[in-house]
Amino acid sequence: MTKFLNTLSANRLTGVVAVTTMRFTGVGVTPHIIRDIFATEYLKQHPGDAAGVAKRLGNTVPVIYKHYAHLLDQEADTRADSFLQGALRAENPRDGTPKAAS
Repeated sequence: MTKFLNTLSANRLTGVVAVTTMRFTGVGVTPHIIRDIFATEYLKQHPGDAAGVAKRLGNTVPVIYKHYAHLLDQEADTRADSFLQGALRAENPRDGTPKAAS
């Protein structure tokens, strides 16, 4: 088995993984797809942590931004929305009366 693994090229390994996952799950998954799933889930669980995912994938932060900017931008939008909603609630309490001027 070790001799077999030593002779695998990146392309051949991708093919072996895709064929094996197709056989057992009905979906051909490549190592790149697994990597992408990991990065996506990591960023969902650790919003904005481009450096953390870059370290785990052996990439640089600019590479992560290039490929996952949509997730990073989405997190920034979510934070901005939360901030604005909090500011609006402070200005307009639930009873509808404006906050008294200080």
